[in-house]
Amino acid sequence: MAFSDIEYGVADRVATITLNRPVRLNAFTFAMRGELIEAFDLADADDAVEGVTAFLEKRPAEFP
Repeated sequence: MAFSDIEYGVADRVATITLNRPVRLNAFTFAMRGELIEAFDLADADDAVEGVTAFLEKRPAEFP
């Protein structure tokens, strides 16, 4: 599944969701809401996933 505002991955039985709008300081949008719901649904449907972590992408250094 391709997302535009988040990143989703699974490793070692843990799903990782990263909010990925660092230039906008990861401001929450309606589109991001939908993607988060979809990502949590993916994690819930995957029997191999035992936990979920969430992170924020850091702002690039060139932005003050």
